[in-house]
Amino acid sequence: MHIRAKISALIHKSDKFPNISSCSVSVNFAMIKDEIEKDNIIKDSRFIVSRTVQVDGSSYYEICNKTTPHKDVKKTLKAMELI
Repeated sequence: MHIRAKISALIHKSDKFPNISSCSVSVNFAMIKDEIEKDNIIKDSRFIVSRTVQVDGSSYYEICNKTTPHKDVKKTLKAMELI
């Protein structure tokens, strides 16, 4: 069974915070060396992918704080062999 809910349902609502209009999630990525070293993160390989959802159900993506289409997020993750 596949359950699909409105992603805007993730926006917090409570008596204390009744007017929150969006929520966001960010995932940090970095390429690493397979060697045992103190600093095994490959230089300039870090990047952050974020998605923000508005209360109306619309959303947008960012890569390193730059708004980008979903297709470019997929392309980036595929280029890094993450999907």
